[in-house]
Amino acid sequence: MDSAGNTGNTGTTGAAGSGGGGGLGWRAALPADLQNNETLSSYKEVKDLGAAHLDLTTKYKDMEKKVSEYEGRLKNALFLPADDAADEERAAFYNKLGRPETPDKYSFKKPEDWPKDLPYNEEFERGFREFIHKIGLPDRAAGQIYSWYSGIVLEQAKKDLERRNALLTEGQKKMQEEWKDKFDENVKITARAVEAFGGPDLLRFLDESGLGNHPLLVKTFYNIGRAMTEDQLADGYQAHGGRKTKAVGSLTYPSMTKK
Repeated sequence: MDSAGNTGNTGTTGAAGSGGGGGLGWRAALPADLQNNETLSSYKEVKDLGAAHLDLTTKYKDMEKKVSEYEGRLKNALFLPADDAADEERAAFYNKLGRPETPDKYSFKKPEDWPKDLPYNEEFERGFREFIHKIGLPDRAAGQIYSWYSGIVLEQAKKDLERRNALLTEGQKKMQEEWKDKFDENVKITARAVEAFGGPDLLRFLDESGLGNHPLLVKTFYNIGRAMTEDQLADGYQAHGGRKTKAVGSLTYPSMTKK
């Protein structure tokens, strides 16, 4: 203590301010275990340490805010199930993605503009629903895929119809040119032969497919009809079974009938 009553710490203060204390500078006032801390040694003056502390505090607060935001997002986050994940875990993941509870809950359905004369495969739709539900497809994606597929089916159906109509027109024109005034009579003979050997089912198939107007098939059945006796044709005798049915003399060949 000096004559003014002050304690004798002027040596420490002087060391900190004048670079004394064995070169420790301001760190000479710190406990011995901190004086040689490598991190603190990078700050030449106390003000540098203070500035660094304030900067770190600001960054820490910003980080706390970001962590809080991330925690909020994580509550609704989706994590891909592992390859060996349980079915329940995988199902929960699919449901969060937007998969309906059951296959029949998918919102897509038969297109409203589906042609009335074009068969709609309901069995395929059921199978498609079950498959996409099994693999976890969301409702929106499922609807887009089904719409795309329906468009392809419709486009193909239009092409098939155009091809069928072309076959009908071309075949009928060719046979009309060949048979001339015998056309109607020969068509009846052809239709009777088809009925006798294939029945209504074959007649319907040939008509719907467009093959009923194929010149090769038409002339083949016409020759068969000519080879059969008039009595057999008149009585409705079925050559493939040898049994009597209703008379088929009034039958015509739908594909070949004049419009």
